[in-house]
Amino acid sequence: MVYRLYRRLGTGDYEQVAELAGLTYDDGPLDDGVYTHQVLSVDVEGDSASSNEAATAVSTVPDPPGNLAWNFAADTKTLTLTWDASPSSDVSSYRVRSSDGESWLDPTGTRVQDSADLSYEQIFTTETGLFIFSVRAVDTDGNEESNVSEMVSIPFENGAPVATLADGAHGKDASMRLYLINPSNPLVSIVKVKESRWNRYRVWKPLSLMVLAGLTPPEWEVSILDENLGAPDYRSMPRPDLVGITAFTSQANRAYEVASHFRRVGVPVVMGGRHAARCGGWRRPYC
Repeated sequence: MVYRLYRRLGTGDYEQVAELAGLTYDDGPLDDGVYTHQVLSVDVEGDSASSNEAATAVSTVPDPPGNLAWNFAADTKTLTLTWDASPSSDVSSYRVRSSDGESWLDPTGTRVQDSADLSYEQIFTTETGLFIFSVRAVDTDGNEESNVSEMVSIPFENGAPVATLADGAHGKDASMRLYLINPSNPLVSIVKVKESRWNRYRVWKPLSLMVLAGLTPPEWEVSILDENLGAPDYRSMPRPDLVGITAFTSQANRAYEVASHFRRVGVPVVMGGRHAARCGGWRRPYC
């Protein structure tokens, strides 16, 4: 017995996509659309029988826009953001969000623009603070790209960008900021050491992060954050320029949560350790 798998897109004609002896088949990747599948079973004598039809709607997130740039016209105090269109063919709009002077940008917060335009303008007066802008593509099904790929951070003072801070530095002679994070581990936690007498034998320190801190160039301001001593409130901390995470597999879920948090606000993330080395495909969407 063999099975012939047929597929059609929308109301189009069926086409055979596979012939197999097994009972499962992974069909993809597929572009957006409604796909209908049907299986034809054929025995050794050539007799055949068709299955029922199964329809599936495929709707994926769009590719991000590119080359986000900004320009400030001093005479009109107008900030203009521009970007290139997403390569996805079904993009309906671009959502622009702003931190409005705060040091963190809420990736799902209020939109200052949601249109098909490839530019955004904002007039300033006397504003002071860090203005972070993100641009994310949205397709015709309402899917928004999952990670913030295009973002700019522009410090303002009295309604004008501060030139020495304009591209992400923290001051004229300030360091770049690096967070090295050891995620909380459900098997080992110093703050829960009394819950099990065995925990005292399983506690270890993130020595690899200490080695990385020692190897980091002096112009970087490095903070080692061990969540097993208590989870930091990342939203209340200064925004880093780079985040490094190390993790065993027992820490992987928390590592992905932390990485996703920083990726959503446009901070680059690097992940290492045994889990990342052995399961590179799993951690790739988070770095």
